Amino acid sequence: MNDLNFERALYPTVTQIIGKQTEREMKSIPIETLANASIRGTKIHGYCTAYLQGLWLSEIEEEYQPYVDAFIKWADENIYQTQLTATRLYDDSLKFSG
Repeated sequence: MNDLNFERALYPTVTQIIGKQTEREMKSIPIETLANASIRGTKIHGYCTAYLQGLWLSEIEEEYQPYVDAFIKWADENIYQTQLTATRLYDDSLKFSG
């Protein structure tokens, strides 16, 4: 691993940065609500990533369909070309990643 890659591994992620700002607020949310939001976000992110990559979308659970439909509508209207999906990027001047 070269020095830049090692240094980048130490950069905080956007999630870590935001998490510190919202830690107090998150403590007031029931853990079950947070867990469900995490599952929902992961599934929807996966469907949206697959769509942008031009992959076949399997049957989408009914509860997630409105989110995916809204994303597809937005993507079709606003994205001309997809270059990267689900790829960690680094800002070497501000030293964070996401």
